[in-house]
Amino acid sequence: MSATDLITQKVLQIADHISTLLATAAPAASKVMLQMARIDAIGDLIYSIAGIIGGVGLFYIARRIFKYAVAEDRDTMGVISFMLGIFAIATFIASFATFLSIYTWIGIWHPEIYLAHELMQKVLS
Repeated sequence: MSATDLITQKVLQIADHISTLLATAAPAASKVMLQMARIDAIGDLIYSIAGIIGGVGLFYIARRIFKYAVAEDRDTMGVISFMLGIFAIATFIASFATFLSIYTWIGIWHPEIYLAHELMQKVLS
């Protein structure tokens, strides 16, 4: 027997062993995979709610700074409040878009469809 035959035989034995392990572990692995997809979607939802709250809070702070800047005639504070307001609005819009995303909610209620969507994104990108 040549060295390549021995290597081929070993590789086939290892592949057979791996396929046996996968056949026994597949149901448990699929449950874990679905739970992980659900957790991922819940995490996206939590981050979007935090972003919405943070965006509203930052906008409120920016308004307060702007009112102070106008009352005290401070141009620098006005510019800072404007930039903070723009950041707050962008944060709110991005977080609200994630909150309204259908795949965030599908990931919570139907993680198998969510996983199919993620797989399609990976394949097509």
